[in-house]
Amino acid sequence: MVADDAGDIVVTARRREERLQDVPVSITAIGGDTLTKIGVSNTADLPAVVPGLRFPRSAQTVQPTIRGVGNRASGTGNESNVAMYVDGFYQPDSYAAAISLLQTQRVEVLRGPQGTLFGRNATGGLVNVITMDPGQDVTGNVELRAGSFKELSGKAYLSGPISDAVAADIAVYGYRNSGYIDDLVNGGKINPREAVAVRSKWVFDVADDTRLTLSASYTNDDDPSVYSYQPLNGNARGQLFGAILPTEKRQAALSSGTMPKLKLNQTTATARLSHTMDWATLFIEGSYGRSESSYIADSDATTALLAGSDGRFVVTHQTAETRLVSEGSGPFQWIFGLFGFHANTKIDPLHLPTFTNQVLSSESFLKGDASVDSLAWFAEFNYQITPALRATLGGRYTYEERGFDARSDGRTVATGVTTTRTVDRSISFGRFTPRGTIQYVFSPRANIYASYSKGFKSGVFNAGSIAGGSVAPESIQAYEVGFKTEPFRGLLLNGSVFKYSYKDLQVSARDPNGISVFANAAAAKIKGGEVEAVATLGRDTRLRLGMSYLDATYTAFPNAQVFIPLPNFAGNATATQDVSGKRLPQAPKWTVNSTLDHVQHFDGGDLGLALNAYYSAKFYWESSNRIAQPAFILLSGEVSWRFKNGVKIAIWGENLANEDIFLTIVPSANADSVVYERPRRGGVSLSYAF
Repeated sequence: MVADDAGDIVVTARRREERLQDVPVSITAIGGDTLTKIGVSNTADLPAVVPGLRFPRSAQTVQPTIRGVGNRASGTGNESNVAMYVDGFYQPDSYAAAISLLQTQRVEVLRGPQGTLFGRNATGGLVNVITMDPGQDVTGNVELRAGSFKELSGKAYLSGPISDAVAADIAVYGYRNSGYIDDLVNGGKINPREAVAVRSKWVFDVADDTRLTLSASYTNDDDPSVYSYQPLNGNARGQLFGAILPTEKRQAALSSGTMPKLKLNQTTATARLSHTMDWATLFIEGSYGRSESSYIADSDATTALLAGSDGRFVVTHQTAETRLVSEGSGPFQWIFGLFGFHANTKIDPLHLPTFTNQVLSSESFLKGDASVDSLAWFAEFNYQITPALRATLGGRYTYEERGFDARSDGRTVATGVTTTRTVDRSISFGRFTPRGTIQYVFSPRANIYASYSKGFKSGVFNAGSIAGGSVAPESIQAYEVGFKTEPFRGLLLNGSVFKYSYKDLQVSARDPNGISVFANAAAAKIKGGEVEAVATLGRDTRLRLGMSYLDATYTAFPNAQVFIPLPNFAGNATATQDVSGKRLPQAPKWTVNSTLDHVQHFDGGDLGLALNAYYSAKFYWESSNRIAQPAFILLSGEVSWRFKNGVKIAIWGENLANEDIFLTIVPSANADSVVYERPRRGGVSLSYAF
């Protein structure tokens, strides 16, 4: 990603290709080669290289946060506050937001509400994964990798021409490991993982000024890790019933009938037609996606039969967008666009058993559909007032309707009595979200900017409950001042400070089965800043440094659901508490990251060294600030030798300091259920590129 001249980095943060240094937006852009060398193979790994970004999970729901703004209301049919995109196409499914970085050209992370050009629920920011485009040159690569926990993986990529006007590529990936969490009941490991993925892109040059790009992808991932719970610090009600309790981290002892499971199948297809005229380029594009996930969870995290759930969800979505983007180098630039979106989440079914004295006493089966239809128009205008002074003004109006249609069939075991409840509701919202920026350019190598923007995230139904309640939209107002400098050729030094006013936060509460239900918190204030430096130290050494500071607190949250440990840590008492003044979850005060990529040339080949260090201060996992992730340092790297014929051998390592980092934590009345990330691991790889 980083060229010999660091200032030549090109991004698409404003839906057109521009130099990173010219864009008055806080953005991190990292190339695919750099990400591969330091072990970032999934969007969930990005926090190690992006200041201010977190990628936590609440059970199977992925909940990215930027600057403390993220989805704290995990559940069915609910989209993320940090919008996920692949090649500019929106990915709404929060169950599938951990995206494999398969043959990635670069990743762009935009901070702050994107209420104009990328307006879909992006109150926190967005992550845009940009994949390689095939060209007229034949290129390809293959890699085999082996490592700790019997990890075996392989990937291959081939790109080239089909004809003078058509180019295509294909990328494939396979992965398996034996798991890293000890199964104390059955022996062995409880969380083996298998995954396969394939992606293909076709580019048709229909005419000199017209291009059609088609792409499709498929992913199959079987990874029960997020449900391989153990009680945090032994806090579980199951100990009252003689349950087996783990004594070490990364152990699990779960009921035989609720062994952890999480399977995901995802298919996507996209099409983009671009036609360039003298005065503008017209884009017409659309996408289709379908993901199917199924899970089994032991919600009390022990061998006792106290609580559990299982379910199957099918998410389908379609997007359609047209944009007209001005061409030319005049002082006035503009974009007009129209965006349509439809999604449906089918619950088929959600099964909730209830146990009394470890005996099944009742159960319910919830089936239904949660749908959303949205239409938005947007425009943005950039004007160069003087050679040094530039202004941007944009806005987006979004209107959407949501529906929830469901049926719950309940059965009482002792009497055999069944009950049926139904719900059929709809809600609608309309919001205008503006953005304004002023930028002063001191020279081609230095500028400052100030911006004001608004964002909103749609209201949503409690689709995991037959009660069918809904929460209101949340909104955010953001003020930001930033600078972008290039003190000398090959060095970028950028930074920003910001202040947010955050209202009606959508948050989660937990029912006795651990199922998430939604509520609105009152308000929060967030302020902080980031600074990044990217240096190209000659042709063969590149260094990246980043740091973020974050002060994120609830200003008014008087009725938060909290869980208070019972005596002897036999589960939790559920209570309501005023958490005003507490820090927002997933908001560490400080994070620091550093990446070094160096190549030393010899007559027989090239010696490569890639190192990454990431420090996070302590942060909290829930609103009462009772459960904290201690500060940690995450180290990873690769040492490689590339022969002159293109063959490369590498030794890699991840979490080299062997830190204990939480993958997910779910507090409930029955337990504080936790899963730890993988410990220290390493291995070797063999690759060839041409």
